[in-house]
Amino acid sequence: AGPLPDKSPLTVDTPVEPSAPPRPLSAASQVRVVSPVSEPEQEFNTEVPFEFLCPITNKIMNDPVTAADTYNYERKAIRRWFRR
Repeated sequence: AGPLPDKSPLTVDTPVEPSAPPRPLSAASQVRVVSPVSEPEQEFNTEVPFEFLCPITNKIMNDPVTAADTYNYERKAIRRWFRR
């Protein structure tokens, strides 16, 4: 056996996949940019899904509950609202 013959390196052409056109945002996929707050467990500066925020307090829900109107609320906030 002798030396191996010279061969050109193997090249593979991968086709570029077309990108899908951007889809419009639905109400369920909208996000809000939330700035840092004084509570240490909620210190962040990032996008938070809209569904994670209580409509009464506008803070991230720790104990979410679903009311008869099918919206989710922070338990303490909705209880205070009904006590009014």
